[in-house]
Amino acid sequence: MTPPLSATDPDERSVVQQAMLNAGADLAQDEDPGDILRRFCDTLVTASGHIRLVWMYVGEPETPVLRPQYAAGPARAYADELAIGMGGAERASPARQALERHEMILKHLHDDAIPAPWRTAGRKHGLESCLVIPFGRPGGIGRGIVAVYADLPDFFEQVGLDPFAAFGYLADAAMAQAALRQKLQRMATVDGLSGLLTRQAMQDILQRFVAQAQRQNTGFCLLLCDIDRFKIINDNYGHQAGDRVIAATAAALRGALRTEDWASRWGGEEFLCLLPGMACDGGKSLAERVRGAVAGQPVDLGDGRAVKVTISIGVACLPVAGGTLQELLAHVDSALYDAKAGGRNRVVRASGQAHSLYFMANEIDQAISEDRLRPAYQPIVRLADGELVAEEALARMVQTDGQLMEAGRFITQASQLQLAHRIDHAIMRQTMDHCAQHIFAGQPPLTRLVNISADLLRHPELVDDLIARAKAICAACGDRVGAQKPLVIEITERELLGDLQEAKRLLDPFHDYGIRLALDDFGSGYSSFHYLAELPFSFLKISGDLVAKITVNPRGRRILRGIQELARDMGVLTIAEGVEDQATADTLREIGVDWVQGWLYGRPRLLEAGAGAAGAPAAAAS
Repeated sequence: MTPPLSATDPDERSVVQQAMLNAGADLAQDEDPGDILRRFCDTLVTASGHIRLVWMYVGEPETPVLRPQYAAGPARAYADELAIGMGGAERASPARQALERHEMILKHLHDDAIPAPWRTAGRKHGLESCLVIPFGRPGGIGRGIVAVYADLPDFFEQVGLDPFAAFGYLADAAMAQAALRQKLQRMATVDGLSGLLTRQAMQDILQRFVAQAQRQNTGFCLLLCDIDRFKIINDNYGHQAGDRVIAATAAALRGALRTEDWASRWGGEEFLCLLPGMACDGGKSLAERVRGAVAGQPVDLGDGRAVKVTISIGVACLPVAGGTLQELLAHVDSALYDAKAGGRNRVVRASGQAHSLYFMANEIDQAISEDRLRPAYQPIVRLADGELVAEEALARMVQTDGQLMEAGRFITQASQLQLAHRIDHAIMRQTMDHCAQHIFAGQPPLTRLVNISADLLRHPELVDDLIARAKAICAACGDRVGAQKPLVIEITERELLGDLQEAKRLLDPFHDYGIRLALDDFGSGYSSFHYLAELPFSFLKISGDLVAKITVNPRGRRILRGIQELARDMGVLTIAEGVEDQATADTLREIGVDWVQGWLYGRPRLLEAGAGAAGAPAAAAS
């Protein structure tokens, strides 16, 4: 057995320093602050044969009774006897003098400096001197101490306090780094606003549950919740109010779920909940409880106002909804879509067919790449004489089975998926080729209207491509184009809501080239006359909802008459949409509306694939 080193040995200091230096790199690798402190204690015990006991405590400075939480060394039995108290607390220590000395330990929880060592009264364990090393920073990961005992009365004076101070600072830094890593890990798994799991964390959990369900033939239920009309709350009350609504909704959701359930913030105002072992009937009942909990408590916006919040919830279950995670998410998303489409503040269980965003994104992408996204042209006639004067290009998706999907079934999803610009671009290019074909065939010139979204306008590379294509067609057609370019772009008031100057900037490339503009859906509830006054519109398309009421609603007729008179004064042509019967057409003619479109005059007609470009010049059809 190796004899213990003498405290007066000149190598003792370097041996202790080297031992602590060697352990420093290991401290920095630990992930848990508690593990770092335990390694710190073990290192000190092995640094010198004269160090007989090291123990640690982590806690609040105001603790009434301090008990060691970890001890190392031959004399660790002494640590087991310690219960260091203040203010008359019960004390269990070998001697009164030791207790009085150890009361100083509590004081060091408040101090940052390492105190001078003192003599102990624990000689029955061979302990002669003690040194206390405090650690932790106010407001940090907590305060604590490490008490180091040696078997010589002057051990710490002989070795010096610097190695212990340096090692303490190193351990302190390692603990702070470990705490920071833990915080970053929590930030990666917990959403800061809602306190729920992040989307990525929930995806990891879902993968595990799906794999378990496939192995063990078990199931679970998903709830996808969405705050109804959240954008209106944000726009009317501000983003801070929106944050309060998200946080309050998350709190209500947590309170309604079971302890074994998982909840995450799945998107901006969406929440996804995983209910282990829950069948669909039970999941739907729990979803109703969640919906009621959110609706039953108005959200305080912090400024004396409160807002009532409701949520829509989709429900889907394994194994009923499908065997893969992607299928399950598609079904629950589809159920949520149905809940919102059915009036909101509802719970809907997934059906067998899921026309979800996940499926729709793939459908749109494939349709564009396979040339299955095509325009159908609806005739527009001059009301005064019934002559065909224009066509509107309406997007249609040709499905793989040959059936047509109308725009109303995929345009909203395309906007949510930020794919609207690709649809607009594809339809507008084909419409340009259709114009070129008619011009080269020597047919009477027709105006072609194409509805676009603000999403296209915010992709300048696509706008530049369209302008370049229009220039190529005009250059190839020469004088046959006529005084006015046949293409007109329609944009709805909904798309223009916002900054007027920004709207002007986005529309300028088309207007500067001479492509005329039409304001679509005027009178649909978003009417803002200053757009008509400030932007260079040539056409005003009157909403079909307003047109449908004019034969039975005198007020509707008066409103439409006022719109017509305003448009005439401004030199803008009016086009009434949704004309389906002769009585409506007669009333519109009496009012003086210029052009009309609707099923009375013809339904949208899809051309054969490639027909729009037939006869077009190569430069235009490329």
